[in-house]
Amino acid sequence: MSIFGKRKPNRQPLLCRPGDIIELIAQYVSIDAPLLTLNIEINGKPHRVGVTSDFDSRTKKSFDIEYYLDDRTFKTLDEFREKAGVDGVLFTSLETVSIISSDELGDPRNDPFLAEREIFSYK
Repeated sequence: MSIFGKRKPNRQPLLCRPGDIIELIAQYVSIDAPLLTLNIEINGKPHRVGVTSDFDSRTKKSFDIEYYLDDRTFKTLDEFREKAGVDGVLFTSLETVSIISSDELGDPRNDPFLAEREIFSYK
């Protein structure tokens, strides 16, 4: 942190397909770690996409898993695929999505799966 306030990291967006994001979310759920928020940009506008859940410390299991795009939540990943959209366009029908950052990972390139799926570097 600088003396003038928080410094923003100098990162370039990671460009991938919506299907890559859905696969990543599915991976987090499959390992019982359903907590991921990606800060994305679609058509120049910021959005948030991811998965969240509650956690039972007694059983060490996640429950009430929800998938989301901005303020809309979905109970299943299939429902997310079928209904999540931005400005009247289905998320899964978008050609590409720019991932700006992740609340959990910081730079999206910190996730090997996303780094492998990057389809264009802004460098």
